[in-house]
Amino acid sequence: MGMRYFTVHAHFYQPHRNDPFTGIINEETSNPCYESFNQMITDECYGPLSIKDIKFNTNEFFQSYSFINFNFGPTLLNYIKTNYPKLYISIIEADIISSKLFGYGNAIAQVYNHSILPNLTASRKKLYIKWGIENFRSNFKREPLGMWLSETACDDDTLESLIENNILFTVLSPTQIKCVKTRDGAIKDNNFDTSVPYIWRSKINTEKSIRIFFYNKDVSDRMVSELGNTEKFLLRIKSTFRENLKSDSFFLMASDGENYGHHIKDGDIFLKNLIKKIRSDKKLEITNLSYIYNSIKATDEVEIINPSSWSCPHGTKRWNDECGCRTNPNFKYQGWRKTLRRTTDELAKKSNDIFLKETTELIKEPDKALYDYINFYDQPDPHSFIRFIEKHSKSPVTSQKASEILNIFLSQVHTAYSETSCGWFFDDITNIETLNNIKHMIWLDNLFKKYGISTNAIDELKKEKSNLKIDVSELINNIYKNEISSEMVMAAEFAILESLDFTDRISKTKYRIKLTKKEERNGIRAYLLKFTDIYTLQEDYFTVSIKYENNIKSIVKPTSDPQRDISDMLSGNFDGCNIFNINDISKKTARIISILLSKDEKDLLLKQYLYMLSSYDHTDDSFKKLVKKFKDIASNKTDLSFIPFVYDLVSFIIRKEPDMDDEILKIIKNSNLNKILWKYQTEYDNKKF
Repeated sequence: MGMRYFTVHAHFYQPHRNDPFTGIINEETSNPCYESFNQMITDECYGPLSIKDIKFNTNEFFQSYSFINFNFGPTLLNYIKTNYPKLYISIIEADIISSKLFGYGNAIAQVYNHSILPNLTASRKKLYIKWGIENFRSNFKREPLGMWLSETACDDDTLESLIENNILFTVLSPTQIKCVKTRDGAIKDNNFDTSVPYIWRSKINTEKSIRIFFYNKDVSDRMVSELGNTEKFLLRIKSTFRENLKSDSFFLMASDGENYGHHIKDGDIFLKNLIKKIRSDKKLEITNLSYIYNSIKATDEVEIINPSSWSCPHGTKRWNDECGCRTNPNFKYQGWRKTLRRTTDELAKKSNDIFLKETTELIKEPDKALYDYINFYDQPDPHSFIRFIEKHSKSPVTSQKASEILNIFLSQVHTAYSETSCGWFFDDITNIETLNNIKHMIWLDNLFKKYGISTNAIDELKKEKSNLKIDVSELINNIYKNEISSEMVMAAEFAILESLDFTDRISKTKYRIKLTKKEERNGIRAYLLKFTDIYTLQEDYFTVSIKYENNIKSIVKPTSDPQRDISDMLSGNFDGCNIFNINDISKKTARIISILLSKDEKDLLLKQYLYMLSSYDHTDDSFKKLVKKFKDIASNKTDLSFIPFVYDLVSFIIRKEPDMDDEILKIIKNSNLNKILWKYQTEYDNKKF
């Protein structure tokens, strides 16, 4: 009897959630302790899967990632690398360990940003595939053998692009098969066997090909409802193998990685139980797709439906047309999807035109530079962007010209984010996923205006209808207004907090903000702030004045003549200035300001805590005082969301304090932040509590 291999593929992905104008993630989640879905899903899913509690031998315990085939979308892995460095190391470690267990690493690449490739131009397909490969190389320090396609959306041109970029295999749904040609020349168009790999042969060069693995759709679809019953689910998996088969075969279950703890409560535990059961089963061998690629020979050739995907029976119309696919049957209107596709394509074309026009004379090989750019964008640092310019420019350029060039390269990333598949997947143009796409479109539209290029894209979107009866035009107008004024709002927030002697050491933006001057006269304070965009190195200056009246006000003016504008403000001349009050700034900052200004006794502990956080100096004494204050505030409370920066603080305590006392553990366990305790297990030798 041939070998029977078992493989789970988990597709881990989250879209880029950072606001394009500020770099801040602004979301409301079902758990108010979390500032983004990325935080929440990391605690529910990605983090717990890294706990090393699968016994390998007498002395070793491994994590789930070491036993499953997986891809991490670049936008998610970049987020984890920045915000959860030890989890990131665990993911990379799992790939290294799996290469020792199976001969090949578990990780495969993913096309950049989760765009639907069949709906894009050939140059965009090529770009996002290359960017996905570059991101993979940067993180896993090796070449990817396979690549995951967003929504497994595929057509012949996409497969040609994968072959061109030396990708050896991909994963598709059996519903995407058009027909199979056996080695004896017979054509089969039903009863496809998903336990063997297939060959797709290039139409351009028939000597070249790519291997396709088709996952078992029946079992994969049942996973959500049946994974919790490990014994029953394992029997279902075994039943997929044919009896007395002499050749080797495999079972492949493809899954959304969020199932393991987010969509399925305790899904991470169910997956671990399944892995343990299969590892102890003598009739199945757990492995990854790269091993199967090198172990099971493919003989039959396959043709796929052009285009097709795993989540839309109408090809890829869910991302460009009124196909009828929806999550809410009451939301009937889908015309907005066509408009979004049309306007996105228009902006992508203009973005490409500007890129070619502005880089041809200044950059040595624009296409190669663009492929390389993603390595610098994914881990932004001002010094590295200077190196990027020096590496690719034909001759030395001024700092202003360098900033303009970087802005043009950045526009290509914003174009990618405007094409994120999530923007079309759900049921209304006012969904947060769609609005995220539109924000990047607004960023692009704003850039085009600087180059004198007009577009009707945003106006076309404003004409669209909402199933929720929301005024789409008003909604987009408000977004546009907020985005364009976002730098001034950030300047206002920074100056107000500075006037209250508070330094925000936690919030992350895309700017390095520096207070370069502070003056006071006749009870009026004036500040000069320098904003440096870390992606473009563009420097902007703002003069800001603070007025404490019935409602605190921040008066902001973009400036090219700082001394004159500061002098005017100190003299009470606010001509040409923009005025912001508490209602104009972010809810988070407004909450902090209200605590710092409060004279109410009930806010005293929170105020003391905030100032301790602001002045934290990394000493043990400073840390102990901060922890004590946290305990004083949080004792006997189950809802910690009223504490500013609580998620970051709890994460910091777990990382810093290996011997947390029972009181803190109890506070966290009994709160709506209890999921974060996976970090406690991974930080401290898998301690049980």
